[in-house]
Amino acid sequence: MERTQAHHQIEIHPFDAFVPQNAKMLILGSFPCNRNLKNTSATQPEYGEWFYLGSGKSNFWRIMENIYEATPNLQQRSAKEALLQQNQIALADIALRIERKQNNCLDTSLRVLEYNTKAIIEILSQQPIEKVACNSRWVEKWYLKNIQPAFLHIPVVYLLSPSPAADASIRRRADFKQFISQNPAKNLLDFRIHYYKERLPTPQNNEIINNFLGI
Repeated sequence: MERTQAHHQIEIHPFDAFVPQNAKMLILGSFPCNRNLKNTSATQPEYGEWFYLGSGKSNFWRIMENIYEATPNLQQRSAKEALLQQNQIALADIALRIERKQNNCLDTSLRVLEYNTKAIIEILSQQPIEKVACNSRWVEKWYLKNIQPAFLHIPVVYLLSPSPAADASIRRRADFKQFISQNPAKNLLDFRIHYYKERLPTPQNNEIINNFLGI
């Protein structure tokens, strides 16, 4: 099988952590997907407008839109920020500078040159965080080893990866199979929504979000 070689270009995280006042939950990801990886004529990486928008395929904002009943949708970045602010959710990634071992967006292809340790510790120290959610096993493993020992009082939960790259592994899960057997009309997105909803903060009043959208 032919291996796709990486360009070994150093990539720097394009976004600061999003930390609303009095954040109660921190969702940790890895590093944004660069949609220009296989575009040989591209001279600069392209990560999309914000978190979880690089590939254009992540289910993250569709999940959040459903859980928090954002009306009509979360197309605008301002609406995404408002939703997180209203529900006291902070976002950050664990890597600041990386190289890619292969030309894809898998966590396992990342060679981390610098971790986002300082910013994550500041969030956990300065905000009333009640729960940390890691949206991949790779992120969870790093967090449990490098951060969690200093913050044992803060529970850690695993979130299913919102990336379609995780679809096959999710289909093999016993809880997914049980969910589908009980809900034959449902699909992978429905299962992710169900899974996240059990682990994320209870939806709050969405007036702020709707104001951003002009509703």
